[in-house]
Amino acid sequence: MKMSEEKEAKKIIRRAQKAYFTTCSCSLTQLIPFQEAFNIIDNDILKAAVGLSGGLFMKGSTCGVVFSGALTLAMLMDKELSEWKPVDEITLHSKIKDFFKWFQEKYGTTLCNERTKLNLETRRGFLSLFLPRKLYICVSHTGGTSRYLFENKDKRAVIKNFKDSHSINSFHCAKHVLQKIRERTGIGNDTLERISIALDGGLGLQGDACGAIAGAVMAIGLKLAKNMRNSNMVSNLGTFLLSPRKVRKQTSFDDFYSLGGKLMDSIMEITDSLECRNIINRKFEDREDFQKFGNSESSLKCRKLIDFVFSKTSELLTHD
Repeated sequence: MKMSEEKEAKKIIRRAQKAYFTTCSCSLTQLIPFQEAFNIIDNDILKAAVGLSGGLFMKGSTCGVVFSGALTLAMLMDKELSEWKPVDEITLHSKIKDFFKWFQEKYGTTLCNERTKLNLETRRGFLSLFLPRKLYICVSHTGGTSRYLFENKDKRAVIKNFKDSHSINSFHCAKHVLQKIRERTGIGNDTLERISIALDGGLGLQGDACGAIAGAVMAIGLKLAKNMRNSNMVSNLGTFLLSPRKVRKQTSFDDFYSLGGKLMDSIMEITDSLECRNIINRKFEDREDFQKFGNSESSLKCRKLIDFVFSKTSELLTHD
């Protein structure tokens, strides 16, 4: 890299690591510095991403840093995605696949519970995040991810044998959930819906956290999460320390973590896994494979889950 680019990369890395401490939310660590570096400020996206931390309200699925990285790659391509061409979706999924592979090879796994070896739903497991070695791991992975994203942000995918098929009525799990929730509740964001295709098929078709569930979590964030861009570190830490108890106790429909706990408990009653590859017992080769699946009878289980999380989330968000 040129000296000026290396300077910018280091600035983004420092801002990402600072965001880890100031927001207490790993899922914001890439979104905040890249929004600011490229002047694409959108606080709604930050609010939507808060609940992705700890693998979907601390359930241990996909690491929040990985979620943040995938959404950041999509955010940096939003201009192309707004024009909606299948080739741009393929490019995005390819970039996420490369990022996903890099993260797995460098850090061993993309799943929060496997990375931390902690059960964040328990008080002991949650507090163990503050142990020096655990903090070092999360902060180190945050910085490494920032450097990877900066160095690969302009990388273009090599697309072979492209077929512009399934362009109409395309299948997108997170986007579909977010759009349906907006229709039902009025809660939504155009940019978020566009970049949510990053979560298709478990993040760039890689089989990790279910896109439909992640979409529902982001809808709750849009309504109830705090905008943490310039928020107070002490206040955020206090909220963070109380979050596991709120997720478990679920005392209010107006509290972000309580409502998130209600949603996740209802989802876990109908599925024993939060990962796409386990829910449907398969992975996807490419966009064409994903679209064929989404428009076939094979996707019945998946569509039932999509309908359930849309309906349940809308019910929770409109509860009196």
